[in-house]
Amino acid sequence: MLKLSKKIQCIVILLALFMSPLYLEEVAHAQIILQSFGFSGGAGTPSNSNYAVLFSSKSTEAKRSTSGNILLSSGALSAFLSSVHEPIITAISPATGYPVSDTDTITITGSNFRSGAIVVLRRTGESDIPGKAVLIPNATTILCGFDLAGKRVGNWNVVVTNTDTSSATLANGFAVLARSLPVGVALNAPNPFDPANQETTVYYNLDASANMEAFLFSTTGRLLQRWQFASGANGGTAGQNSFTWNGRSGVGDFVGNGVYLLHLLNRDTGTTVMRGKIAVLYL
Repeated sequence: MLKLSKKIQCIVILLALFMSPLYLEEVAHAQIILQSFGFSGGAGTPSNSNYAVLFSSKSTEAKRSTSGNILLSSGALSAFLSSVHEPIITAISPATGYPVSDTDTITITGSNFRSGAIVVLRRTGESDIPGKAVLIPNATTILCGFDLAGKRVGNWNVVVTNTDTSSATLANGFAVLARSLPVGVALNAPNPFDPANQETTVYYNLDASANMEAFLFSTTGRLLQRWQFASGANGGTAGQNSFTWNGRSGVGDFVGNGVYLLHLLNRDTGTTVMRGKIAVLYL
C-alpha cells in the first residue's frame, strides 16, 4: 500500500504541474518534451533540451544549485527544473543611425528571442526609443527599425525583453551619429564590443582631405594595430569617414578584454588630429 500511495502521489503532483498556466506557457514557448517516466526503485528521470526533471523518494529539501536550477519538494517527491533560458544579444547591424528620421531595417542577432519580445534603445537620462515594425522570424533574429528624429547623439544600449520579462542588454551597442561629427572627435560603435561575435566601426570627420594613419595602442603603450588611408579615399576624405576593427592585433591574434587607445594622425602635417578609446568585452 505504501508503494501504491507514492505512485498515486507522483501522478497527482505531475498532473498539477503539467496543467498549471505557467507550465503550459513554457511548453508553448520552449517546445518542452517530457520523456519516459519510470518509477523503478522510487525514481525516474525524464528530460529534454531545456528541462531535466528528477523524481526522488529520498530528497525532501528545497535547494538551488550553482547553475541556477531549482529543486522543488513536496513530501517524498522532488522536481528538479532547469531555469528558463534568457535572451542573449550578440550583434546588431547596422549599429549606427542619424537623428533625423527612421533607420533602415536593423538586424539583431543572438539567441532565445521569443515572439512578442520588446526591443528598445536605452540611454541614462533619455526616454527609451522603442523598436518599430518588430519581426522575430526565429529565436536568433530580430528585425526592426527605430525613429531617431531628435534623439540625443551618442551611444545607446540595445535591450530585448521577452514576454516572460527576461531580458538582455548589449551595452552601447548602437550609436546615434550627428549628421556631421565635430572635427577632432572619433566615435565607435558598438563600444564595448565582443570580437568573437562582431566588429566595431570607428567614425570621424575631417575638414579637408589628407593622408591619414590610425594607430591602436594598449594602455601600456604597445602598438597593436595600424591603418593607412589615402587622401580623398574613405578614411582620408573631407567629411565623414569610417573604418572597422575586428579585435585582432597586427599579427592576427585577438586582443584581450580591456580599453585600447586610438590615435589618428595626419601624415601630411605629422600631427595627431583626434583620439578615441575602444573597449573590448568578451561575453
